[in-house]
Amino acid sequence: MKKQLIGFYFLLLTSVAASVQAGAGSAVLTAYIQNGTVTNTSGPGVTMTEVFYTLGPAGDNVATWDGSVGGGTAEDLLSNPQFFQSVRWSGLNVAPGSTFNFSGIDIDLIETLDPLSVTGATLDETGESLRGAYIRATFSDGSTACAPLVQQAWSAQQDLALTVANFNSGACLSGAAPVDEPTQIPTLGEYGLMLLVLMLGWIGFRHRGVA
Repeated sequence: MKKQLIGFYFLLLTSVAASVQAGAGSAVLTAYIQNGTVTNTSGPGVTMTEVFYTLGPAGDNVATWDGSVGGGTAEDLLSNPQFFQSVRWSGLNVAPGSTFNFSGIDIDLIETLDPLSVTGATLDETGESLRGAYIRATFSDGSTACAPLVQQAWSAQQDLALTVANFNSGACLSGAAPVDEPTQIPTLGEYGLMLLVLMLGWIGFRHRGVA
């Protein structure tokens, strides 16, 4: 019976720890993946605070953004700052069940990185240029969820599920160098919940010992 109790409280504690990272979302990318709708599918009280959309590390035959940032901030600029790999939208407050929409960014193709040559006349029909692309969301509970883009034609719609598991496993990096992220620290209330589970386990063991 004690082994069964150990297993029960271990599973309970594991589920509580997993709930610390409750952020989740979905993204639909259309119009040659230049327009997007990101929905906050998290639990109650967990707002979406940031969206980060990147085409991955720059290289030959890799997609890049050209000029417009669609209300966001350009990051990972190329040698010609007109072109950049990432766009970040910060300061959001998207409630569970609500959406964040963006549009107006312009996708091009890097023919060669050095010297830099970019074309807007070529459309990728295979998705090879998206091999490092992903979209990521950050939430008010400190969790981060993401999804790698599917390597398919730019013209095809992308329907993506943003999960914490993807982020934690590095699935969104697609072989790229790791990106430094702030450490996700549980809140005081989350620590209290885990402590409560431990206390219940201790009470259960003590009760079994007395019986």
